[in-house]
Amino acid sequence: YWLAIHANRVDAVVGWTREAGTHYLWQLSATQPPNPAGGTVFRRAVVAAGAITTSDDYRIPRSYAMRGVYDATDPLYGAKGDGVFDNTPAFNLAFARVGSHCVLPPGTYLIATNLDEPQCATLEGGGIYVTFIKAGPSVTTALKVNTAVRLQRLANLTIDGNTTVNARGLVIGENGVSGLVSDLYYENVAVNSFTGTGAIGIYYRNITKAQFVHVTTGGNRVNEVFEGDGNINLPQELRFYGPGPQNAIEEGTKIITGRELTFVDRDFEASGKEGVKLIRNTGVDVLGIYFIRCHFEGNWLSDIMNPVGSFIGNT
Repeated sequence: YWLAIHANRVDAVVGWTREAGTHYLWQLSATQPPNPAGGTVFRRAVVAAGAITTSDDYRIPRSYAMRGVYDATDPLYGAKGDGVFDNTPAFNLAFARVGSHCVLPPGTYLIATNLDEPQCATLEGGGIYVTFIKAGPSVTTALKVNTAVRLQRLANLTIDGNTTVNARGLVIGENGVSGLVSDLYYENVAVNSFTGTGAIGIYYRNITKAQFVHVTTGGNRVNEVFEGDGNINLPQELRFYGPGPQNAIEEGTKIITGRELTFVDRDFEASGKEGVKLIRNTGVDVLGIYFIRCHFEGNWLSDIMNPVGSFIGNT
């Protein structure tokens, strides 16, 4: 059953049944019907054996009615950027609408547990220095993108792992080769301070054809790792522009598998070990890694280490 609210209490509406004398309409349909003329759908209810088994909220937030975006701080979702309130449930609600454009105004948004995978197409903050997703101590992966045509644009925010232990900040493409993620455009995103054994800032996995502009990592145990599944050169056809990984506790960039990875005007600086470490996975070559106008400086062990262990760098 689909429930709708209507502008008045008397008009007949084609395809809908009115609850007599009220603003409420209902319709029985397997799929969501269009909004009735003069009204809007607000809830879906599934009934089995005389009982309601599922009740889903289909209300439209005020932010969408006014600006065409889904604002997680809208009263319908209730997110608060005060650094204390747990926004996990609010984010899961706000980011659940497939293909939507979600926004996070400036603020520090605590998440106490792992988020569900966002279903929105776009998640946009107010700026890399003013919008923070703060992962709490129980978080093991702050944000994951494992399904095609989900979260294809991420922009203008920082993911902060300062209070986590052994966690990962952003993971892309972890559903295996069959769940290949592609056509991403991420811009002005920072992932910082994920520390402890196994901690990674950004984990690039089974991805192809994506661009990352001013996507930075800093202060993570390993700032970024490239590693696909199986004997296939993934991730592949990724382009990176602008500032890169800095101040890693260990490696700045670790490439285990990959093909056609291009880094342009990127800084690989001040890592505790290698600025870039290439590690050939058994049976999978690392092919076509390009560094164009990149800068290597202050990496403690070496700037770049190739698969056989000799050093390339001091450039």
